[in-house]
Amino acid sequence: MIEYRKKCCLLIFEEESDRNTYLELASREGASKAEELYYNNLRSTAQALQELPFAATVWLREKSTSDSIWGNAKQEVMQGQTPSERIAFAFKKAFDEGYRKVILLKGDCPGISIAILEEAFLALKIIEFSIGLNDRGGYYQLGMNQFEPAILNQDDWDAPDLGKKIIRSIGDLKMALYKTKMLPVIDKLQ
Repeated sequence: MIEYRKKCCLLIFEEESDRNTYLELASREGASKAEELYYNNLRSTAQALQELPFAATVWLREKSTSDSIWGNAKQEVMQGQTPSERIAFAFKKAFDEGYRKVILLKGDCPGISIAILEEAFLALKIIEFSIGLNDRGGYYQLGMNQFEPAILNQDDWDAPDLGKKIIRSIGDLKMALYKTKMLPVIDKLQ
C-alpha cells in the first residue's frame, strides 16, 4: 500500500446531490422515477468504490437501520443546519482525526473511479485543493490538504454554477487548485 493512503480520508455524502437533476426528472417522469435514479446512482458509486484503498466515512442525513450499500465504511450522521455547516463539520472532523488529505465525494457519482480519486489525492500532496466538476456546472468531488472553511461558505448549494463559485473562492484565497476530469450527470434511468 502506498504510504500516503494512510493519511487520506474520503467523505461520501449521500445528501449533497445535484438536486436540480432529480427535480427535473421528477417533473418529467414522477417522483418515484427520480428516487429510483438517485438510488441507482448511489449503488453504482458504492460498487465503483468497493476496492477503496482509503479510509472512508459515509455521511447520512439520519442513522441507517438497514444494510448499507457502502459495505464496511464508517457511517456518521450529518451535523449542521445548512449544507455549508454539514460539509465543514465533516471536513473538520476528518482533519481533527489526523488525516492530511481529505476529499468529499457526492454519493450519487456513478462515473467515479479509484483512479480519479488517486489522481486527486496525489495532487493534494503538492496543491491545496482539488475539484472535479460535473457537466452541469456543479461538482462531484472537492479535496483539501488543510481545512479551509471559507470556500464552503456558499449561499446556494443548489446553484447551477456552484463548482465555479467554489473555484472563485479558492482563487480569492490565492491558493492552488487541481481539476480532475469532468464527469457527466446521470439523469436518465438506464
